[in-house]
Amino acid sequence: GVVYSPVVCRKCSKKRIERKEIITEIVETEQKYGRDLRIILEEFHRPMLGAGLLTPEQLSAIFLNVEELLEHNLVLAEKLREAVEMSQLAGDEDLITVDVGRIFLESERMLHAFESYCTRQGGASLLLQNLEKEKELLRIFLKVSQMENAVLRRMNLNSFLMVPVQRVTKYPLLLARLLKATPTVRADVQEGRKRLEQARSNIELHLEHMNA
Repeated sequence: GVVYSPVVCRKCSKKRIERKEIITEIVETEQKYGRDLRIILEEFHRPMLGAGLLTPEQLSAIFLNVEELLEHNLVLAEKLREAVEMSQLAGDEDLITVDVGRIFLESERMLHAFESYCTRQGGASLLLQNLEKEKELLRIFLKVSQMENAVLRRMNLNSFLMVPVQRVTKYPLLLARLLKATPTVRADVQEGRKRLEQARSNIELHLEHMNA
């Protein structure tokens, strides 16, 4: 295993702690995002389909590719979790060797899935509003769910459908913070820094397409 010499520099140790905290935040918020995607499918899509509140076509136009986003989320969350575990097993408690940039660079297909979702989300939201006006049973189901289903934390369906948009816009900010907390002096971290920078600008590029 790699043995890390204790660095006495205060600023360095502050950065190390900060970096570890940001990695932990990325892992935990990715898991939380995955839970919200499952809520969308299990608490909304499935019962709405089962009760015939909307046609399969209408549901597909509202929920878009949420299932695909969940598949990508599970892969990303697992890769992040494994990288953290491997680092800890190698005695790297500060997670210096966790290569977040590489993991995101390997997630190109996930970004395409986000793009597909985000570019259509506005239209989906509008359709949902119109259908709620038209269909009383749908309106009742959504209202009762929001008020009485504790899993939803009092959030309505529209708020849940915004979650993927919020998540993908958060990635560049998290990676920028991680970059700032990643040491510049260590040769073994230089490649990781480059990959982080590349991953961040890659996501920014996708976001530009989404907002175009």
